[in-house]
Amino acid sequence: MKKLKLMLILAVFFSGQARGEAASEAEKLLEQGKSHFSVAMFQESLQALNQALKVTRDPKLKARILVYIALNHGELGDGVKAEIFFTDALKIDPTVCPQAPPFKETLVSICQGARRKLKGVLLVEASPGCQLLVDNRPRRIGNRLELPIGTHRVEVISSKGQKQAKRVIIYADKEARVKFTFPSPSSQRQPGQKPPVKPKGRLWTWVTAGGAAAALVTAAGLQISVYGVKYPEWQEGATREKLTPAEADYFNGLKDEIEREEITSYALLGVGGALAVTALVLYFVEGSTPATEKPALATQKSAWMPQIIPAVGQSSQGLLLRVHF
Repeated sequence: MKKLKLMLILAVFFSGQARGEAASEAEKLLEQGKSHFSVAMFQESLQALNQALKVTRDPKLKARILVYIALNHGELGDGVKAEIFFTDALKIDPTVCPQAPPFKETLVSICQGARRKLKGVLLVEASPGCQLLVDNRPRRIGNRLELPIGTHRVEVISSKGQKQAKRVIIYADKEARVKFTFPSPSSQRQPGQKPPVKPKGRLWTWVTAGGAAAALVTAAGLQISVYGVKYPEWQEGATREKLTPAEADYFNGLKDEIEREEITSYALLGVGGALAVTALVLYFVEGSTPATEKPALATQKSAWMPQIIPAVGQSSQGLLLRVHF
């Protein structure tokens, strides 16, 4: 069981390290390809970019690499291949088309042509009676609008003239939904009316979550130290038939140290788990609790207020007691 825990911890650690190294290598190869492209060494640039394409796993980085591969093919006079690679890049990221300058107008037009061929769907939800504008052109609300990929401006105007606008990115062969909600007249604040009370922040949530993360990371570090370094060393000494007194003392001390660190790691694991659960509870509690606001002066007074005034119509010595509830 202990060896299995160690293997899982090491597997997570090395897989993360491998992904980081692959991304770093792909970035270096991309920069090398861009450098070759800038001095018109297009074949050398393609070699570096193709290597970067093989090692990368990041979609955004892959799209950038595909764009430069397309640019190289365009510079070499192969417009068909350039359009193919531009299309592959735009399917990942619809916003990667190069601009002129610094790139040639012919290359930019190839990419824009590939972008216009790729379509996505926009579905807008709004209240009845609203007017819809997409890129400043009137459209009908509720219809599935087929649009070229990329960024589009969507604006809705209510029947009372209220306006809301959003930027929406359309991806190839995918549906983007956007919803507009206008406040009802009863929910709108009148002049002089106090703004709604904002909810509290989540300070203690993040403090508790940070403590949980620190405890869990420390526990993992102790487990790696024990089962990755000290336990194999102690096990090697325990299998020896003869030990000198100094070696026996050393291995006995090492065993005690292993036990202490193991107990500490389990304790930290428990503390980290408890803090994680507490942070989860605080996340919902703090998010739903409104911020405390000083009550108004009228609410601080007593529920009833006696008032003594001269009685009208009585003698000059008369008094009248009024009690306001």
